[in-house]
Amino acid sequence: MNADGDPVAHVAPPWAKDADGNPVPTHYELNGNTLIQVVDFTAGTAFPVVADPAVTWLWWGRTITYTKNETTQIASFANDGAAVSFACSIAGPAAGVICGAVIAIGLRIIATAARNASKAGRCIQLNIPHVGPGLIYDVKC
Repeated sequence: MNADGDPVAHVAPPWAKDADGNPVPTHYELNGNTLIQVVDFTAGTAFPVVADPAVTWLWWGRTITYTKNETTQIASFANDGAAVSFACSIAGPAAGVICGAVIAIGLRIIATAARNASKAGRCIQLNIPHVGPGLIYDVKC
């Protein structure tokens, strides 16, 4: 958080894989101002273990990340306007102004991205640049 209490980065959910490509249980712990990723390996874990979650720095704006289920629902709409309206409804009323602009300029982009991501078993994320004070709000997930 910066001095105004706004987030400055987003850390993706933790993940870890062993040398055989098997998932290894992992979680975060917060120690003061330090975020620590703990990897819970066992005797059966093949080393080396890779653990490298993504960090998104938010100096430029905000993000809305949709789950696989939400991405699939967005992709399933017959027309692009309905897909974006649904995506904005998930984002909540605080993002309404931004979503209104996105609807006007990005209907096909969001729907196509959702369809492609859904086919690949992945998620979509909206990246929203800062456009002025009071237009971007943080909401708890």
